[in-house]
Formats: sequence, C-alpha cells, structure tokens
Amino acid sequence: MHLEPSDCHKKHDDEVHAHCEVFPNSNVADGDDIRGAIHLLQKGDDPVEIHIALNGFDMTKENPKHSHGFHVHQYGDTSNSCDSLGSHFNPSRSSHGAKDAHTRHVGDLGNIDCDMNGNIDYKMTDETISLHGENSLIGRSIAIHEGPDDLGMGGDAGSLKGGNAGPKVACCVIALADPTHDHLHSFNSDDQEGVAKHEGHTGLHIHEVKP
Repeated sequence: MHLEPSDCHKKHDDEVHAHCEVFPNSNVADGDDIRGAIHLLQKGDDPVEIHIALNGFDMTKENPKHSHGFHVHQYGDTSNSCDSLGSHFNPSRSSHGAKDAHTRHVGDLGNIDCDMNGNIDYKMTDETISLHGENSLIGRSIAIHEGPDDLGMGGDAGSLKGGNAGPKVACCVIALADPTHDHLHSFNSDDQEGVAKHEGHTGLHIHEVKP
C-alpha cells in the first residue's frame, strides 16, 4: 500500500522509538563479551514495549548465571565504561522492588534470563517507565548485572537499594531513534508471545545517580 508523506507522518507522530546498543563493561576483568541491542517503543501514553536481543553470556565457565539484573540508570555517561552511569533511576526516591511491586524504583524491571547458549531474546512491557515527559528514559542508560536481582527481598540494606545483583557486566545509552527504521528485524509490537513469556519473570531495572 502506498502512503503519502502526510500519512507516514501521521503513522509515527504519536510514537516514540529509542535504541540502545549494548557493549561489555571494560572495567570487569575477564568479563563476558556481551553485545546486542535493546529497542523501546511507546505509542502515546501506552505502556513501553521493550525488545531485548543480546548474546555473549559465557555459559562454559564454572557456575554460570542464567538470571541477570537489568536496569536503566540515571545518566548516559560512559566515560568510565559502565561504571559512570549512576544508580537506579528513582525520581520518587522509593525503595527497590520487583517490577510488579507497588513500591519500586521507576527503573525496577526485574531479571532477564539467558539460554544455554548465552543468548537473550525477550519482549516485555512496562507501565511505569516512559519515553517522554519529565521522567523520560531518553539519554539515560541500561545496565546488565552479573547476577540476579533479589527484587528487594534479600533482607538487607543492599537489597532495598539495588537488589544485590552484583557489578555491571554490560550497558548501553538510550538514544532517540528514527521511527521509520527497522532497528531490530524481529521486533514486532503485535507479537505478544515474548511479552507473555517475560511477564511471568520479573527482570529489568532503571537506575538513578545519587546527588
């Protein structure tokens, strides 16, 4: 079907797309070579759709971890690789919690799991984060952690602060993206199979820098 230029603009003027190219944390000695991309889409004020496509998790090492805390941080500052991003994005200054918890950081999105080959391909949605407005994620960052997030249930101060997920092993900066570009070939907002698969497993976070 042929679309006139005005129709193309109308199709995308209520959508915000963002893209995040993931790279390994150069400060982690013998760290995994985790790479890939994360694409985010928001239509108007609808929940944000997220597609996570990563590889490079080393499953051959002793006691490999399948679950990884996944967070968006306050700053998109990679001047010190993944260690200059700040803390969980938390404009409401709440305690850390699970993605579906009543009390959580804006960026608390749980854990993501890699398969036996060290790959991740998940789709999920979240109603708390946004790609526009005062608390937009544009210009912030996403970090993948070494281990699982305990979702604030660990019983100590570290759990309530960040989930005890360990050091950041990879990260990326969330950039505003061209809505006409197919950033992830497999990303299809009408395909909810991956969303359903991930919603049963809480797994992403967003970080905030402390003053």
